[in-house]
Amino acid sequence: MDGLYLDGIGYDREIMKRVRKVMQRARPGCLIDFHSGNSFSSTYGLNNVASLYMELFPCIDSLWFGEGFNYNESPDYWLVEMAGIPYGMFSEMLGAGNPWRGMVYGTTNRLGWGGDPREIWKLWDSFGIADARMVGYWDAASPVRTGRDDVLATAYVRKDRTLVALASWAETGQAVKLDVDFKALGLDPAKAHLYAPPVKGFQGEALFEPGEAVPVLPGRGWLLLIDQQERKLPPVHDPFAGQKPVFEDTFGGDKSAPAGGLDPAWKVSLSPRKGTSLVQRDGSLVISAVANSYAFAERPLPAGVRVLACRVNQDSDAGASWGPGLCIVFKDGKMLRVNLRVEGRFGVDDGRRQILEGANMAGAWTDLVFRLDDKHVIVQASQGRRVWQEIARLPRSQFPGQPVAVRVGKMGIGCNAQDFSVPGPAGQSRITDLRAYK
Repeated sequence: MDGLYLDGIGYDREIMKRVRKVMQRARPGCLIDFHSGNSFSSTYGLNNVASLYMELFPCIDSLWFGEGFNYNESPDYWLVEMAGIPYGMFSEMLGAGNPWRGMVYGTTNRLGWGGDPREIWKLWDSFGIADARMVGYWDAASPVRTGRDDVLATAYVRKDRTLVALASWAETGQAVKLDVDFKALGLDPAKAHLYAPPVKGFQGEALFEPGEAVPVLPGRGWLLLIDQQERKLPPVHDPFAGQKPVFEDTFGGDKSAPAGGLDPAWKVSLSPRKGTSLVQRDGSLVISAVANSYAFAERPLPAGVRVLACRVNQDSDAGASWGPGLCIVFKDGKMLRVNLRVEGRFGVDDGRRQILEGANMAGAWTDLVFRLDDKHVIVQASQGRRVWQEIARLPRSQFPGQPVAVRVGKMGIGCNAQDFSVPGPAGQSRITDLRAYK
């Protein structure tokens, strides 16, 4: 036998020692893997699993603490209740778990049990993690720190490169500047970069300079390679390159409209919920509403639009599916929307499903763009440096014909004028610089 899998252990330390010795003699290097559910319940006497079985741990190689454990709990919970690190063992997660937080503790999903860690394993191999020294956030000598208690970093240090696992327990998206001790890592900060290699299902490719803020979504994170290798990311298409503007509305006030309000071409749809409003003020469209309510305006588009863009700031709006955004309406009535979500992602709603991708930072002006070519409708977003993220790429056959109208604001699922049953907190968002190009 190569090893033994124990789903609970019903015998004592003396028998466990015999099991270990016999297996080791028969097959040197064999592994004993231990699985247990969470015993911190009244049924099992409110016990910590590690406390129950600790006398057996010297004979065990790995832990799989599965059913009943909560991957949304605090970092201390992860370290004491689930990770094998305090006991000198590696551990794995049951089901999908949380791969970003897991990497802070050297933990991945177990293959074949609701998660697929093979892409992360490939990165381990290419980096050479077997030859790295793991320095966790709990270590006072950690060479990489975030300066936060809710976004944590663990470093896997090699002679000429370091892999940093970054994960968030924050409730909202955060812009994190890493404090890196380049001297301890043996690297020159003038030559070093923070490179996020592409890992399918985990992260897209990105490149950050030392001292640059790294956007971290709630419940997610990054694997960043710190080294001195020169890299250039493939260019992301600039949606405005070679385009001719055919329409714009900066929401600066239309003199022909009553009291300097919206252009009469706009048709406003507001939730009946108290306090819902959509007004033009200070060069933007200001939307006040509770989080899960609709408040949007729609107007016709000129013929032949190929690119549609606007700038959105979610401000204090707490909407997720109802977050503020941009919607394009096609001749056959189909609609496609991209919006900002309070947890720090973008949502793309094609009327059949919601695609949740990308990273956006709270309180920042964000460019949202639809780009139409003969084969695709491409959804892009950008913040700050005009580095474009591709959020979605949908087949043009799903949206045939020409776009005939545009909507801006807060919409329900399916781009409709519909509220969610739970209102959520009141908040404000802003939209400006709506532009259409041929």
